[in-house]
Amino acid sequence: MGLDLADAQEWNEQRNQTTTWAQHYADEEALADVLAFIEASKEQEKLPGDQALVRIQRELEVAKHIQQQLMPAAIPQVPYATVKAYSRPCSEIGGDFFDVIATENGLTLLVVDVSGKGVSAAVLASTIQGMLFALLTSRRPLAEAITRVNEYLCQRDVGKYATLVAIHLPPDGELEILNAGSVEPLLVSEGTVRSLPCNNLPVGLLEMSEFHTDRTRMKPGDRLIATTDGIVEAENADYEYFGNDRLMAVAVKGFAEIELELQNFRGSAPQSDDLTLLELTYHGVPSDLAGSS
Repeated sequence: MGLDLADAQEWNEQRNQTTTWAQHYADEEALADVLAFIEASKEQEKLPGDQALVRIQRELEVAKHIQQQLMPAAIPQVPYATVKAYSRPCSEIGGDFFDVIATENGLTLLVVDVSGKGVSAAVLASTIQGMLFALLTSRRPLAEAITRVNEYLCQRDVGKYATLVAIHLPPDGELEILNAGSVEPLLVSEGTVRSLPCNNLPVGLLEMSEFHTDRTRMKPGDRLIATTDGIVEAENADYEYFGNDRLMAVAVKGFAEIELELQNFRGSAPQSDDLTLLELTYHGVPSDLAGSS
């Protein structure tokens, strides 16, 4: 046609002022061609941006799929304990995750919350998850595994940190737990609830941090509740927090009731942070192991 879009738009805006002018000076068919060219070119200009948005959305969907696949597809089943857990990002992908690792010497459980949200938090969460899986399946003690991850993050100065709870439960119920700046886990035993202390800094803040574990004996029927701060800091429509007291009150009832109570509390308020909840129930030493000890 010999026009570029800028010329055609200028012509259309500055010279084609009225229908009468157009009918007098321009062939109607030619005029229609020019107008069609302008509209088609505008649509073409929009296309790259639309395609970029589609591509970004597809990449986010792929990232979401990968992140979901990194979570345990099926939580390992062992005769001495049961684990229930979920992790729900507040956007397509997030910085929370849980993991459950079964080895011949017991269960190891992780509840991790990387600072921030979105893609950057998700990338670091996947890195931490992979490192901890490799370290813990090679039987590294909890404190050593967390120390290695802390050194890695600090030496590379990634600008983010993570809070976490790492738990090891052997068949005999001698629970070992490491809390690095996370919400204090709750131990529910015979109808009472108590919080387990946090004695460590978050991971990735200080390279020389030393990490220590605490131990407690679980009795058959005891339950351990571990969450990220997205649970206790969940807000309702009145901007009130769900809070530790509410969590402790409902923890006695169990995993499903905690989830329901949180949903009822939030109501129509949007989810503002990633949510991760894990419950570990101890059943006792299996009879075959008890008889051989």
